[in-house]
This record gives sequence, structure tokens and C-alpha cells, in this order.
Amino acid sequence: MSPEDLPRGVRELLRDHVTSFERLEVLLLFHRQPLQDWSIDSVSQQARLSPELAAASLEGLAASQLIRQVASSPERVYRFAPASAALAQAVDALSVAYEERRAAVMSFMSTTAIERLRSQTMRAFADSFVFGKKNRNG
Repeated sequence: MSPEDLPRGVRELLRDHVTSFERLEVLLLFHRQPLQDWSIDSVSQQARLSPELAAASLEGLAASQLIRQVASSPERVYRFAPASAALAQAVDALSVAYEERRAAVMSFMSTTAIERLRSQTMRAFADSFVFGKKNRNG
């Protein structure tokens, strides 16, 4: 099954919010235990990530409104909390797709990451001409 066969909501979730394999693992961890509170250390241990990668993943997922911070002292603690029913449904569908079609999910994520990198590179290349033109005239 090809990545294009993934449900549209799953593709949008992966493209817009779950931009790394670390975020994917952390999101699915939260989805499996939605009522549990997670610290950076507990995520790091459960997902087998460095504390830095765990923290970055948590911050990204919180910014995407898939999880939320529920406490901050003595340490930051997060919980699964999609901001909308559509996001919650997309995470449910992602969980099923990852169990049934893991390779398709990973392929889609890889393709999306390459497209994102190409787009950033083309933007930087185009900007270099704009900056160069300004420097010559200014």
C-alpha cells in the first residue's frame, strides 16, 4: 500500500504537525495512555530518546495543540489533549495506520521531509539573489 493511500487526515497531520519520527513516537505514546501525565524524563525513558529530543518533541506537539502542558513545577508535565475533534480523529487514524501500514506512514514522512527541505533550499536560493541585488544597489 502506498503512502497516498493513507487517509487524508493522517497525511495532513503528518505533513503539518508530526514532522519527525521522534514526534511520531511521542504522540503515539501519549495516544496509548491518554490520561497519563508525562514529564520530559518519563518520555525520554519510554520512547528511548535523549532528554533534548524528548523536550523538543514535546514542545513541537504542544505548539501543534496535540498535547498540553498541565504542570510546570517542579518540572514540566504534559498530557494528551488534541485541541479539536478533527485532530483527535486524525491521531486515532494515525495510530491505526501506523499499526497496519507502518512502512507507508514512514515513507510518507520521509517524502514530506524531503519536500520540506527542497522548499527551504529553493527559498534560501531565491533569497540569496534578492539579498545580492539589494547589496549591489544599496
